[in-house]
Amino acid sequence: MTLVAVAVHGRGLVDPAEPVFDADDEAVLRGAMAFETLRTYAGRPFLLDRHLARFDGSLAALALPPADGARELVALAAGAGPPDHVLRLYRGSHAL
Repeated sequence: MTLVAVAVHGRGLVDPAEPVFDADDEAVLRGAMAFETLRTYAGRPFLLDRHLARFDGSLAALALPPADGARELVALAAGAGPPDHVLRLYRGSHAL
């Protein structure tokens, strides 16, 4: 499968080749970031609730802000590419 979209809070879908984090983001400076990668089959995110729960747990463990709107970004991304694709959610101190 090919990574076709990265969902970033406040920016929506971003080309995977585009930068996602600012140079002063904790994700870059100290490695304080969480990500979750999920597959989409036939336009539907696979095990979405489990992925979002794990993502929320990672954010809490790192004391990062919650990923408000992640479900909506996933829904947007699910229709953005071919029926079967990969979506990656990122959250540093500034991104998603």
